[in-house]
Amino acid sequence: MVDGFGSTGCSQGTRSTIVANPRLRRLCSVLLSNPQPLTVRDLAVELAAAIGDKPPTEVTAVERTRSRSLLVHQYLPVLEDADIVRQESDIVLVTDRTPFEGTRLSVRHLRELELPAWGWDALAALVGCPNRRRIVSLVTDRAPLSLERLAAMLPPAAFGVGRSADADGRPLQVVLHHVELPALDDVDVVEYDPLKRLLRHSQRLSELCDRAAVVRELCALESPE
Repeated sequence: MVDGFGSTGCSQGTRSTIVANPRLRRLCSVLLSNPQPLTVRDLAVELAAAIGDKPPTEVTAVERTRSRSLLVHQYLPVLEDADIVRQESDIVLVTDRTPFEGTRLSVRHLRELELPAWGWDALAALVGCPNRRRIVSLVTDRAPLSLERLAAMLPPAAFGVGRSADADGRPLQVVLHHVELPALDDVDVVEYDPLKRLLRHSQRLSELCDRAAVVRELCALESPE
């Protein structure tokens, strides 16, 4: 909730968490890269290698034991909650390769995409929130854009707010100004000037779209209704 004006429309679901977390991406990549199911022990070695930034062959028994505990108590539950893996005894199986949360981004992209850390953070922000994808799909081709104009182009109901009595969209502007646009600015997807209340697409968004077609599709997927 934002100042009583309703929901931001963003999911805090585990799949956007996976996109943003390099260790979880590494585990997904390892699982997808192996034609045969892996044991928890095998995954523990891979996780220890990722944590220590070393080849799996250099992982010690102590490191493997420590990473197995992280795997069992922290990381595998996240992947299971996202319906990406399931466990059968000591075997971990990939169960879902479908797109994430209504997008064209799927678990296979976690292995195929080569992005810098900021790119994964930006992608996670978009995957987890269809309303932010709506915003980015407008800003990419219409920059600079005023907050007032942006609010007029978006469906208030999707953000959990209604039009104000004079139909100027102020409740939606409040949500955009205080929540959505700062969040997108934080991951360099848009550049937002809160004093002038103007936004434009960022150079990093252009770079991200140039790196991966799936990002361009993701940004264009959600259009205003």
